[in-house]
Amino acid sequence: MHPPRPHPAFETLRTNPQRPLTERADSSRHMNTCSCIWVLNVSQLTEAQLVDVAEVFRLLGEPNRLGIVLACLNEARGVGEIGEALGLSQSLTSHHLRLLRTARIVRATRQGRHVAYTIDDDHVRDVLRNMIAHFVEPHEHAHGPAGDAGGSPDESEGES
Repeated sequence: MHPPRPHPAFETLRTNPQRPLTERADSSRHMNTCSCIWVLNVSQLTEAQLVDVAEVFRLLGEPNRLGIVLACLNEARGVGEIGEALGLSQSLTSHHLRLLRTARIVRATRQGRHVAYTIDDDHVRDVLRNMIAHFVEPHEHAHGPAGDAGGSPDESEGES
């Protein structure tokens, strides 16, 4: 089976041109990987695609929705379980889940009479895990975003 073809906004880089795409380095650890890396070529994104990406980040910028997504990060969860964990009503939790499903951030799976929600795919899961890692890893400066507690925004200008 061949890997899915990437969107035109991605370029394909072969990490090891000698190894065929179907060969896996360690099939017990990397069940669905190949020797390709898809690299985003943002200059090929359309205006509509940029708007879609911005909308996803806007959705995740709401603390309750982000909490819902994080609750579903590692396992499927039901509406009641998610709402209870976050202190949200079932109707508010369902509303947020509908928005997140529409944006393809979470997916719903019927399990008997119940519906369980989980992260839609590994791309979304990886973005979330990387963002969390970014904020919990030790940094050279002791301040958070925008100069919180330990430095003014002016002190960090020019740093990358």
